Amino acid sequence: MNNPFNYTPSEKMIIAQRRLVAHIETLCNEQPAFAEEVKKGKMFGILLASPPTPLPRGEGSDMWEGAFAFSGQIGGRYDWPQFVPAVFDYLDEQGYFKTHEREIDAINKKVAEQEQSAELLALRQKKEQLQKESDADIEAYKRLMQVAKAERDVIRLKGVTNEADLIRESQFMKAELHRKKTYWKEQMSGIDEKIDGFIGEIRKLKLSRQHKSDHLQRWLFEQFVFTMPDGQHRSLTEIFQSYLARTGSSLLRRGIDISATIPSGAGECCEPKLLHYAYSHGLQPEEIGMFWWGESPKQEVREHLQFYPACNGKCRPILEAMMPNLQSATDDYAAGNATLPIVYEDDALIIVNKPAGMLSVPGKGNTPSVLSILKAMRPECTSLHSVHRLDMDTSGLLIVAKSEDVHKALQKQFATHSFRKEYVAVLDGMPEGPREGDIALPLRPNYADRPRQVVDLLEGKEALTHYIINIEGDKCIAHLFPMTGRTHQLRIHCAHHDGLGCPIKGDRLYGKRSDRLYLHAFKMEFVHPLTGERIVIEQKP
Repeated sequence: MNNPFNYTPSEKMIIAQRRLVAHIETLCNEQPAFAEEVKKGKMFGILLASPPTPLPRGEGSDMWEGAFAFSGQIGGRYDWPQFVPAVFDYLDEQGYFKTHEREIDAINKKVAEQEQSAELLALRQKKEQLQKESDADIEAYKRLMQVAKAERDVIRLKGVTNEADLIRESQFMKAELHRKKTYWKEQMSGIDEKIDGFIGEIRKLKLSRQHKSDHLQRWLFEQFVFTMPDGQHRSLTEIFQSYLARTGSSLLRRGIDISATIPSGAGECCEPKLLHYAYSHGLQPEEIGMFWWGESPKQEVREHLQFYPACNGKCRPILEAMMPNLQSATDDYAAGNATLPIVYEDDALIIVNKPAGMLSVPGKGNTPSVLSILKAMRPECTSLHSVHRLDMDTSGLLIVAKSEDVHKALQKQFATHSFRKEYVAVLDGMPEGPREGDIALPLRPNYADRPRQVVDLLEGKEALTHYIINIEGDKCIAHLFPMTGRTHQLRIHCAHHDGLGCPIKGDRLYGKRSDRLYLHAFKMEFVHPLTGERIVIEQKP
Protein backbone atom coordinates (compact mmCIF):
# COMPACT_ATOMS: atom_id res chain seq x y z
CA MET A 1 0.00 0.00 0.00
CA ASN A 2 1.40 3.38 -0.98
CA ASN A 3 1.79 6.31 1.41
CA PRO A 4 -1.18 8.65 0.73
CA PHE A 5 0.86 11.62 1.98
CA ASN A 6 3.69 11.02 -0.46
CA TYR A 7 3.16 9.04 -3.63
CA THR A 8 3.41 8.97 -7.39
CA PRO A 9 0.36 7.35 -9.04
CA SER A 10 1.12 4.11 -10.85
CA GLU A 11 0.12 3.37 -14.41
CA LYS A 12 -2.73 1.27 -13.05
CA MET A 13 -3.92 4.27 -11.03
CA ILE A 14 -3.77 6.51 -14.12
CA ILE A 15 -5.93 4.01 -16.00
CA ALA A 16 -8.40 3.98 -13.10
CA GLN A 17 -8.44 7.78 -13.16
CA ARG A 18 -9.47 7.73 -16.83
CA ARG A 19 -12.31 5.41 -15.89
CA LEU A 20 -13.47 7.71 -13.12
CA VAL A 21 -13.13 10.80 -15.33
CA ALA A 22 -15.43 9.20 -17.89
CA HIS A 23 -17.96 8.46 -15.15
CA ILE A 24 -17.77 12.06 -13.81
CA GLU A 25 -18.32 13.42 -17.31
CA THR A 26 -21.36 11.17 -17.75
CA LEU A 27 -22.86 12.36 -14.45
CA CYS A 28 -22.15 15.99 -15.38
CA ASN A 29 -24.07 15.53 -18.62
CA GLU A 30 -26.99 13.79 -16.93
CA GLN A 31 -27.19 15.49 -13.53
CA PRO A 32 -27.17 19.35 -13.47
CA ALA A 33 -26.84 19.45 -9.66
CA PHE A 34 -23.75 17.24 -9.83
CA ALA A 35 -22.23 19.24 -12.68
CA GLU A 36 -22.83 22.61 -11.02
CA GLU A 37 -21.01 21.69 -7.82
CA VAL A 38 -18.05 19.73 -9.20
CA LYS A 39 -17.35 22.54 -11.67
CA LYS A 40 -16.44 24.70 -8.66
CA GLY A 41 -13.84 22.13 -7.61
CA LYS A 42 -13.95 18.78 -5.84
CA MET A 43 -11.44 16.16 -4.71
CA PHE A 44 -12.04 12.64 -6.00
CA GLY A 45 -10.37 9.47 -4.76
CA ILE A 46 -9.59 6.03 -6.13
CA LEU A 47 -8.74 2.86 -4.22
CA LEU A 48 -7.30 -0.16 -5.99
CA ALA A 49 -7.86 -3.34 -4.02
CA SER A 50 -7.51 -7.11 -4.17
CA PRO A 51 -10.94 -8.46 -3.22
CA PRO A 52 -11.91 -12.09 -3.16
CA THR A 53 -14.70 -11.15 -5.59
CA PRO A 54 -15.05 -8.13 -7.88
CA LEU A 55 -16.50 -5.04 -6.25
CA PRO A 56 -20.11 -4.18 -7.11
CA ARG A 57 -20.10 -0.70 -8.57
CA GLY A 58 -23.82 -0.07 -8.40
CA GLU A 59 -26.98 -1.07 -10.15
CA GLY A 60 -26.58 -1.45 -13.88
CA SER A 61 -22.79 -1.06 -13.85
CA ASP A 62 -19.99 -3.46 -14.55
CA MET A 63 -17.62 -4.80 -11.89
CA TRP A 64 -13.94 -4.20 -11.31
CA GLU A 65 -11.39 -4.28 -8.52
CA GLY A 66 -11.48 -0.67 -7.37
CA ALA A 67 -13.60 1.95 -5.63
CA PHE A 68 -14.39 5.64 -6.17
CA ALA A 69 -15.12 8.40 -3.65
CA PHE A 70 -15.51 12.15 -3.44
CA SER A 71 -14.81 14.47 -0.54
CA GLY A 72 -17.75 15.78 1.46
CA GLN A 73 -21.06 15.74 -0.38
CA ILE A 74 -22.23 16.84 -3.82
CA GLY A 75 -25.51 18.67 -4.26
CA GLY A 76 -26.51 17.78 -0.70
CA ARG A 77 -26.16 14.07 -1.46
CA TYR A 78 -23.80 11.21 -0.73
CA ASP A 79 -25.58 8.56 -2.81
CA TRP A 80 -24.34 9.29 -6.31
CA PRO A 81 -24.06 6.06 -8.35
CA GLN A 82 -20.78 4.14 -8.40
CA PHE A 83 -19.28 6.02 -5.43
CA VAL A 84 -18.74 4.46 -2.02
CA PRO A 85 -21.25 5.57 0.62
CA ALA A 86 -20.47 7.98 3.41
CA VAL A 87 -19.04 6.58 6.63
CA PHE A 88 -22.08 8.14 8.27
CA ASP A 89 -24.93 9.79 6.37
CA TYR A 90 -26.38 12.58 8.49
CA LEU A 91 -28.38 14.21 5.68
CA ASP A 92 -31.71 12.49 6.45
CA GLU A 93 -34.15 15.36 6.97
CA GLN A 94 -36.02 13.38 9.63
CA GLY A 95 -32.87 12.10 11.32
CA TYR A 96 -31.31 13.18 14.61
CA PHE A 97 -28.72 15.52 13.12
CA LYS A 98 -31.02 17.43 10.79
CA THR A 99 -33.72 17.67 13.45
CA HIS A 100 -31.34 19.22 15.96
CA GLU A 101 -29.68 21.32 13.27
CA ARG A 102 -33.07 22.87 12.58
CA GLU A 103 -33.38 23.67 16.30
CA ILE A 104 -30.03 25.49 16.14
CA ASP A 105 -31.12 27.29 12.96
CA ALA A 106 -34.30 28.41 14.74
CA ILE A 107 -32.18 29.86 17.56
CA ASN A 108 -30.00 31.62 14.97
CA LYS A 109 -33.13 33.14 13.51
CA LYS A 110 -34.29 34.31 16.94
CA VAL A 111 -30.88 35.84 17.66
CA ALA A 112 -30.98 37.70 14.34
CA GLU A 113 -34.53 38.88 15.01
CA GLN A 114 -33.61 40.14 18.48
CA GLU A 115 -30.43 41.86 17.29
CA GLN A 116 -32.33 43.54 14.45
CA SER A 117 -35.46 44.21 16.48
CA ALA A 118 -37.10 47.54 15.60
CA GLU A 119 -37.67 48.21 19.31
CA LEU A 120 -34.02 47.56 20.16
CA LEU A 121 -32.81 49.72 17.30
CA ALA A 122 -35.20 52.49 18.38
CA LEU A 123 -33.95 52.25 21.98
CA ARG A 124 -30.34 52.48 20.86
CA GLN A 125 -31.11 55.45 18.64
CA LYS A 126 -32.95 57.15 21.50
CA LYS A 127 -30.03 56.48 23.84
CA GLU A 128 -27.61 57.87 21.28
CA GLN A 129 -29.72 60.99 20.89
CA LEU A 130 -30.05 61.45 24.67
CA GLN A 131 -26.30 60.99 25.01
CA LYS A 132 -25.68 63.75 22.47
CA GLU A 133 -28.15 66.06 24.27
CA SER A 134 -26.58 65.20 27.62
CA ASP A 135 -23.04 65.82 26.37
CA ALA A 136 -24.08 69.12 24.77
CA ASP A 137 -25.98 70.33 27.87
CA ILE A 138 -23.19 69.41 30.29
CA GLU A 139 -20.46 70.82 28.04
CA ALA A 140 -22.37 74.11 27.65
CA TYR A 141 -22.80 74.40 31.44
CA LYS A 142 -19.09 73.65 31.98
CA ARG A 143 -18.24 76.52 29.65
CA LEU A 144 -20.65 78.73 31.60
CA MET A 145 -18.87 77.69 34.83
CA GLN A 146 -15.53 78.59 33.30
CA VAL A 147 -16.81 82.06 32.36
CA ALA A 148 -18.27 82.56 35.84
CA LYS A 149 -14.99 81.50 37.45
CA ALA A 150 -13.05 83.92 35.29
CA GLU A 151 -15.43 86.73 36.36
CA ARG A 152 -15.00 85.78 40.02
CA ASP A 153 -11.23 85.86 39.61
CA VAL A 154 -11.47 89.41 38.19
CA ILE A 155 -13.70 90.49 41.07
CA ARG A 156 -11.24 89.03 43.57
CA LEU A 157 -8.41 91.02 41.96
CA LYS A 158 -10.39 94.21 42.32
CA GLY A 159 -11.25 93.35 45.95
CA VAL A 160 -14.70 94.93 45.79
CA THR A 161 -16.97 92.07 46.86
CA ASN A 162 -17.76 89.66 49.64
CA GLU A 163 -15.74 86.41 49.30
CA ALA A 164 -18.62 84.40 50.83
CA ASP A 165 -20.87 85.38 47.93
CA LEU A 166 -18.29 84.15 45.43
CA ILE A 167 -17.91 80.83 47.23
CA ARG A 168 -21.69 80.33 47.37
CA GLU A 169 -21.93 80.97 43.61
CA SER A 170 -19.16 78.46 42.91
CA GLN A 171 -20.74 75.83 45.14
CA PHE A 172 -24.16 76.40 43.56
CA MET A 173 -22.81 75.93 40.04
CA LYS A 174 -20.97 72.73 41.02
CA ALA A 175 -24.17 71.41 42.60
CA GLU A 176 -26.10 72.38 39.49
CA LEU A 177 -23.61 70.46 37.32
CA HIS A 178 -24.10 67.42 39.54
CA ARG A 179 -27.87 67.78 39.25
CA LYS A 180 -27.62 67.93 35.46
CA LYS A 181 -25.50 64.77 35.34
CA THR A 182 -27.94 63.01 37.67
CA TYR A 183 -30.88 64.14 35.55
CA TRP A 184 -29.39 62.81 32.29
CA LYS A 185 -28.28 59.58 33.96
CA GLU A 186 -31.85 59.01 35.16
CA GLN A 187 -33.19 59.77 31.68
CA MET A 188 -30.97 57.05 30.17
CA SER A 189 -31.23 54.50 32.96
CA GLY A 190 -34.69 53.39 31.90
CA ILE A 191 -33.50 52.94 28.32
CA ASP A 192 -30.42 51.02 29.50
CA GLU A 193 -32.62 48.64 31.46
CA LYS A 194 -34.69 47.87 28.37
CA ILE A 195 -31.58 47.46 26.20
CA ASP A 196 -30.02 45.19 28.85
CA GLY A 197 -33.17 43.09 28.75
CA PHE A 198 -32.72 42.53 25.02
CA ILE A 199 -28.98 41.82 25.44
CA GLY A 200 -29.65 39.37 28.24
CA GLU A 201 -32.17 37.50 26.13
CA ILE A 202 -29.74 37.41 23.19
CA ARG A 203 -26.99 36.12 25.50
CA LYS A 204 -29.25 33.32 26.74
CA LEU A 205 -30.10 32.34 23.18
CA LYS A 206 -26.42 32.28 22.20
CA LEU A 207 -25.50 30.16 25.21
CA SER A 208 -28.30 27.74 24.36
CA ARG A 209 -27.10 27.65 20.76
CA GLN A 210 -23.52 26.97 21.83
CA HIS A 211 -24.62 24.16 24.15
CA LYS A 212 -26.78 22.53 21.48
CA SER A 213 -24.09 22.95 18.82
CA ASP A 214 -21.37 21.43 21.00
CA HIS A 215 -23.63 18.52 21.94
CA LEU A 216 -24.57 17.90 18.31
CA GLN A 217 -20.94 18.05 17.20
CA ARG A 218 -19.90 15.53 19.87
CA TRP A 219 -22.78 13.28 18.87
CA LEU A 220 -21.83 13.49 15.20
CA PHE A 221 -18.19 12.60 15.81
CA GLU A 222 -19.32 9.55 17.78
CA GLN A 223 -21.41 8.41 14.79
CA PHE A 224 -18.41 8.43 12.45
CA VAL A 225 -17.22 4.90 13.24
CA PHE A 226 -14.48 3.46 11.03
CA THR A 227 -13.64 -0.16 10.37
CA MET A 228 -10.00 -0.94 11.07
CA PRO A 229 -7.87 -3.52 9.20
CA ASP A 230 -8.40 -6.04 12.01
CA GLY A 231 -12.18 -5.64 11.79
CA GLN A 232 -12.43 -3.55 14.97
CA HIS A 233 -14.34 -0.26 14.98
CA ARG A 234 -13.26 3.15 16.25
CA SER A 235 -15.05 6.49 16.32
CA LEU A 236 -13.56 9.80 15.30
CA THR A 237 -13.37 10.82 18.94
CA GLU A 238 -11.37 7.71 19.86
CA ILE A 239 -9.07 8.13 16.86
CA PHE A 240 -8.24 11.77 17.58
CA GLN A 241 -7.80 11.13 21.28
CA SER A 242 -5.28 8.38 20.54
CA TYR A 243 -3.52 10.58 17.99
CA LEU A 244 -3.18 13.48 20.40
CA ALA A 245 -1.84 11.14 23.08
CA ARG A 246 0.63 9.56 20.67
CA THR A 247 1.93 12.92 19.41
CA GLY A 248 2.24 14.35 22.92
CA SER A 249 -0.27 17.14 22.40
CA SER A 250 -0.70 19.57 25.29
CA LEU A 251 -4.43 19.74 24.57
CA LEU A 252 -5.04 16.58 26.58
CA ARG A 253 -3.06 17.88 29.55
CA ARG A 254 -5.08 21.09 29.45
CA GLY A 255 -8.30 19.12 29.61
CA ILE A 256 -9.72 20.49 26.36
CA ASP A 257 -12.78 18.66 25.02
CA ILE A 258 -11.59 16.28 22.28
CA SER A 259 -14.48 17.23 20.02
CA ALA A 260 -13.20 20.81 19.98
CA THR A 261 -9.92 19.61 18.45
CA ILE A 262 -11.47 17.62 15.60
CA PRO A 263 -11.62 19.65 12.36
CA SER A 264 -15.01 20.17 10.78
CA GLY A 265 -15.51 17.70 7.95
CA ALA A 266 -13.11 15.10 9.38
CA GLY A 267 -14.04 11.66 8.14
CA GLU A 268 -15.65 12.97 4.96
CA CYS A 269 -12.51 13.06 2.80
CA CYS A 270 -11.94 10.46 0.08
CA GLU A 271 -9.26 8.41 1.78
CA PRO A 272 -11.09 7.50 5.04
CA LYS A 273 -14.23 6.70 3.04
CA LEU A 274 -12.35 4.38 0.71
CA LEU A 275 -10.43 2.53 3.42
CA HIS A 276 -13.54 2.15 5.58
CA TYR A 277 -15.38 0.69 2.61
CA ALA A 278 -12.52 -1.69 1.83
CA TYR A 279 -12.12 -2.97 5.37
CA SER A 280 -15.90 -3.28 5.82
CA HIS A 281 -16.06 -5.52 2.74
CA GLY A 282 -12.99 -7.64 3.46
CA LEU A 283 -10.89 -6.06 0.75
CA GLN A 284 -7.11 -5.65 0.70
CA PRO A 285 -6.12 -2.09 -0.32
CA GLU A 286 -3.25 -1.92 -2.81
CA GLU A 287 -3.04 1.72 -3.88
CA ILE A 288 -4.87 4.94 -3.14
CA GLY A 289 -4.83 8.25 -4.98
CA MET A 290 -6.69 11.57 -4.91
CA PHE A 291 -7.03 14.12 -7.73
CA TRP A 292 -8.68 17.49 -8.16
CA TRP A 293 -11.52 18.14 -10.58
CA GLY A 294 -12.70 21.59 -11.64
CA GLU A 295 -11.66 25.16 -11.06
CA SER A 296 -8.86 26.01 -8.67
CA PRO A 297 -9.97 27.70 -5.43
CA LYS A 298 -8.99 31.37 -5.22
CA GLN A 299 -6.94 30.86 -2.09
CA GLU A 300 -5.28 27.55 -2.92
CA VAL A 301 -3.41 26.05 -5.85
CA ARG A 302 -5.28 23.09 -7.32
CA GLU A 303 -4.94 21.95 -10.93
CA HIS A 304 -7.63 20.04 -12.81
CA LEU A 305 -6.92 16.25 -12.83
CA GLN A 306 -3.72 16.67 -10.79
CA PHE A 307 -3.07 14.08 -8.04
CA TYR A 308 -2.49 15.44 -4.53
CA PRO A 309 -1.41 14.03 -1.16
CA ALA A 310 -3.86 13.53 1.67
CA CYS A 311 -4.44 16.50 3.98
CA ASN A 312 -2.71 16.52 7.35
CA GLY A 313 -5.28 18.21 9.57
CA LYS A 314 -8.35 16.07 8.83
CA CYS A 315 -6.87 12.88 7.42
CA ARG A 316 -3.53 12.11 9.06
CA PRO A 317 -4.96 11.05 12.47
CA ILE A 318 -7.55 8.85 10.77
CA LEU A 319 -5.21 7.32 8.19
CA GLU A 320 -2.50 6.58 10.72
CA ALA A 321 -5.14 4.65 12.70
CA MET A 322 -6.44 2.84 9.62
CA MET A 323 -2.96 2.15 8.17
CA PRO A 324 -0.80 0.84 11.04
CA ASN A 325 2.25 0.55 8.80
CA LEU A 326 2.03 4.15 7.63
CA GLN A 327 5.28 5.85 8.47
CA SER A 328 4.77 9.12 10.29
CA ALA A 329 7.99 10.51 8.84
CA THR A 330 7.48 13.68 6.86
CA ASP A 331 8.69 12.20 3.58
CA ASP A 332 10.02 8.92 2.33
CA TYR A 333 12.92 10.50 0.55
CA ALA A 334 14.17 12.45 3.54
CA ALA A 335 17.94 12.37 3.39
CA GLY A 336 19.03 9.79 5.95
CA ASN A 337 22.74 9.60 5.19
CA ALA A 338 22.99 12.61 2.87
CA THR A 339 26.27 14.46 2.71
CA LEU A 340 26.39 18.03 3.89
CA PRO A 341 28.86 20.06 1.82
CA ILE A 342 30.20 23.17 3.55
CA VAL A 343 30.54 26.13 1.20
CA TYR A 344 31.97 28.68 3.66
CA GLU A 345 33.07 28.59 7.28
CA ASP A 346 34.88 30.86 9.73
CA ASP A 347 34.85 31.44 13.48
CA ALA A 348 31.41 33.05 13.36
CA LEU A 349 29.28 31.04 10.95
CA ILE A 350 28.88 28.10 8.59
CA ILE A 351 27.21 28.14 5.17
CA VAL A 352 26.18 24.76 3.76
CA ASN A 353 24.70 23.58 0.49
CA LYS A 354 21.59 21.80 1.81
CA PRO A 355 20.50 18.80 -0.25
CA ALA A 356 16.88 18.54 -1.37
CA GLY A 357 14.93 16.29 0.96
CA MET A 358 16.70 17.30 4.18
CA LEU A 359 15.14 19.22 7.04
CA SER A 360 16.75 22.52 8.05
CA VAL A 361 16.15 21.96 11.75
CA PRO A 362 15.13 18.85 13.73
CA GLY A 363 11.49 17.83 13.39
CA LYS A 364 9.49 14.97 14.84
CA GLY A 365 11.30 11.69 15.25
CA ASN A 366 14.96 11.12 14.45
CA THR A 367 14.95 12.41 10.88
CA PRO A 368 18.33 14.07 10.25
CA SER A 369 18.53 17.81 9.67
CA VAL A 370 21.17 20.37 8.75
CA LEU A 371 21.46 21.44 12.37
CA SER A 372 21.69 17.92 13.80
CA ILE A 373 24.30 16.86 11.21
CA LEU A 374 26.38 20.01 11.81
CA LYS A 375 26.31 19.41 15.56
CA ALA A 376 27.72 15.94 14.90
CA MET A 377 30.30 17.30 12.46
CA ARG A 378 31.36 20.16 14.75
CA PRO A 379 31.04 18.84 18.33
CA GLU A 380 33.31 21.65 19.51
CA CYS A 381 30.66 24.20 18.46
CA THR A 382 28.32 24.04 21.44
CA SER A 383 26.05 26.92 20.39
CA LEU A 384 24.93 26.39 16.80
CA HIS A 385 21.84 28.37 15.75
CA SER A 386 19.88 28.13 12.51
CA VAL A 387 19.51 31.68 11.21
CA HIS A 388 16.85 30.86 8.62
CA ARG A 389 15.25 27.81 7.04
CA LEU A 390 14.72 26.26 3.64
CA ASP A 391 11.77 23.99 2.87
CA MET A 392 12.74 20.36 3.14
CA ASP A 393 12.28 19.93 -0.62
CA THR A 394 14.40 23.00 -1.45
CA SER A 395 18.16 22.75 -1.93
CA GLY A 396 20.83 25.43 -1.61
CA LEU A 397 22.60 27.84 0.65
CA LEU A 398 21.75 27.81 4.33
CA ILE A 399 23.56 29.79 7.04
CA VAL A 400 24.13 28.65 10.63
CA ALA A 401 25.55 30.89 13.38
CA LYS A 402 28.13 29.65 15.87
CA SER A 403 27.01 31.91 18.70
CA GLU A 404 23.93 33.65 20.01
CA ASP A 405 25.36 37.11 19.24
CA VAL A 406 26.08 36.24 15.61
CA HIS A 407 22.64 34.64 15.36
CA LYS A 408 20.93 37.84 16.56
CA ALA A 409 23.04 40.05 14.28
CA LEU A 410 22.19 37.97 11.19
CA GLN A 411 18.52 37.75 12.08
CA LYS A 412 18.46 41.55 12.36
CA GLN A 413 19.70 41.72 8.77
CA PHE A 414 16.86 39.42 7.74
CA ALA A 415 14.36 41.62 9.58
CA THR A 416 15.63 44.79 7.86
CA HIS A 417 15.84 43.06 4.45
CA SER A 418 19.56 43.83 4.16
CA PHE A 419 20.27 40.08 3.90
CA ARG A 420 19.65 39.39 0.21
CA LYS A 421 18.81 36.01 -1.26
CA GLU A 422 18.38 34.78 -4.81
CA TYR A 423 16.75 31.50 -5.79
CA VAL A 424 16.69 29.76 -9.14
CA ALA A 425 13.77 27.57 -10.15
CA VAL A 426 12.76 25.51 -13.16
CA LEU A 427 9.10 26.21 -13.92
CA ASP A 428 6.70 23.55 -15.12
CA GLY A 429 5.39 25.62 -18.03
CA MET A 430 5.75 29.08 -19.54
CA PRO A 431 4.26 32.13 -17.76
CA GLU A 432 2.03 34.27 -19.95
CA GLY A 433 2.83 37.57 -18.22
CA PRO A 434 5.88 39.87 -18.32
CA ARG A 435 9.37 38.41 -18.03
CA GLU A 436 10.18 40.56 -14.99
CA GLY A 437 8.07 41.97 -12.21
CA ASP A 438 6.86 41.74 -8.64
CA ILE A 439 4.35 39.42 -6.99
CA ALA A 440 2.45 40.51 -3.88
CA LEU A 441 0.18 37.77 -2.55
CA PRO A 442 -0.34 37.68 1.25
CA LEU A 443 -0.11 34.20 2.75
CA ARG A 444 -1.30 32.31 5.80
CA PRO A 445 -1.21 28.65 6.83
CA ASN A 446 -3.92 26.28 5.68
CA TYR A 447 -4.90 25.44 9.25
CA ALA A 448 -6.62 22.21 8.21
CA ASP A 449 -3.72 20.99 6.07
CA ARG A 450 -0.34 22.18 7.30
CA PRO A 451 2.27 22.81 5.97
CA ARG A 452 0.28 23.97 2.93
CA GLN A 453 -0.23 27.72 2.68
CA VAL A 454 -3.06 29.69 1.09
CA VAL A 455 -3.45 33.16 -0.36
CA ASP A 456 -5.58 35.30 1.94
CA LEU A 457 -6.05 38.96 0.99
CA LEU A 458 -7.68 39.78 4.32
CA GLU A 459 -5.80 37.85 7.00
CA GLY A 460 -2.61 36.78 5.21
CA LYS A 461 0.81 38.21 6.05
CA GLU A 462 2.57 40.36 3.49
CA ALA A 463 4.61 38.31 0.98
CA LEU A 464 6.62 40.02 -1.77
CA THR A 465 8.76 38.44 -4.49
CA HIS A 466 10.67 39.98 -7.40
CA TYR A 467 11.21 37.68 -10.38
CA ILE A 468 13.11 37.52 -13.65
CA ILE A 469 12.22 34.88 -16.26
CA ASN A 470 14.85 33.43 -18.60
CA ILE A 471 14.21 30.92 -21.38
CA GLU A 472 17.04 28.42 -21.80
CA GLY A 473 16.25 26.06 -24.66
CA ASP A 474 13.05 24.26 -23.68
CA LYS A 475 13.41 25.24 -20.02
CA CYS A 476 11.80 28.18 -18.28
CA ILE A 477 14.15 29.40 -15.54
CA ALA A 478 12.89 31.81 -12.90
CA HIS A 479 15.28 33.86 -10.78
CA LEU A 480 13.40 34.68 -7.60
CA PHE A 481 14.27 37.39 -5.09
CA PRO A 482 12.12 37.11 -1.93
CA MET A 483 11.60 40.43 -0.18
CA THR A 484 9.85 38.64 2.69
CA GLY A 485 10.35 35.16 4.11
CA ARG A 486 6.96 33.45 4.36
CA THR A 487 6.62 29.68 4.35
CA HIS A 488 6.29 28.31 0.79
CA GLN A 489 6.29 31.90 -0.51
CA LEU A 490 8.19 31.23 -3.73
CA ARG A 491 6.33 28.01 -4.43
CA ILE A 492 2.89 29.65 -4.16
CA HIS A 493 3.93 32.85 -5.93
CA CYS A 494 5.02 30.73 -8.88
CA ALA A 495 2.04 28.35 -8.89
CA HIS A 496 -0.89 30.64 -8.04
CA HIS A 497 -2.93 31.97 -10.96
CA ASP A 498 -2.48 35.52 -9.62
CA GLY A 499 1.30 34.97 -9.55
CA LEU A 500 3.25 33.39 -12.40
CA GLY A 501 0.61 30.73 -12.93
CA CYS A 502 3.30 28.05 -13.38
CA PRO A 503 4.31 25.79 -10.50
CA ILE A 504 7.94 24.95 -9.89
CA LYS A 505 8.86 21.63 -11.46
CA GLY A 506 8.51 18.79 -8.96
CA ASP A 507 6.37 20.74 -6.48
CA ARG A 508 4.31 17.91 -4.97
CA LEU A 509 2.14 20.33 -2.95
CA TYR A 510 1.29 22.98 -5.54
CA GLY A 511 2.19 21.29 -8.83
CA LYS A 512 3.23 17.91 -10.20
CA ARG A 513 5.54 15.54 -8.40
CA SER A 514 8.88 14.75 -10.04
CA ASP A 515 12.22 13.35 -8.92
CA ARG A 516 12.72 16.47 -6.76
CA LEU A 517 11.65 20.08 -6.32
CA TYR A 518 13.61 22.20 -8.78
CA LEU A 519 14.08 25.15 -6.44
CA HIS A 520 17.59 26.09 -5.30
CA ALA A 521 18.84 28.83 -2.96
CA PHE A 522 21.49 30.08 -5.36
CA LYS A 523 22.99 33.23 -3.88
CA MET A 524 23.17 35.19 -0.62
CA GLU A 525 24.63 38.59 0.26
CA PHE A 526 25.07 39.91 3.79
CA VAL A 527 27.35 41.90 6.06
CA HIS A 528 29.61 39.75 8.20
CA PRO A 529 28.47 40.37 11.81
CA LEU A 530 32.06 40.50 13.14
CA THR A 531 34.21 42.00 10.36
CA GLY A 532 31.64 44.25 8.66
CA GLU A 533 32.74 42.84 5.30
CA ARG A 534 30.16 42.37 2.57
CA ILE A 535 29.96 38.62 1.91
CA VAL A 536 28.67 37.26 -1.40
CA ILE A 537 28.24 33.48 -1.76
CA GLU A 538 27.00 31.64 -4.84
CA GLN A 539 26.32 27.93 -5.30
CA LYS A 540 24.96 26.64 -8.57
CA PRO A 541 22.41 23.78 -8.48
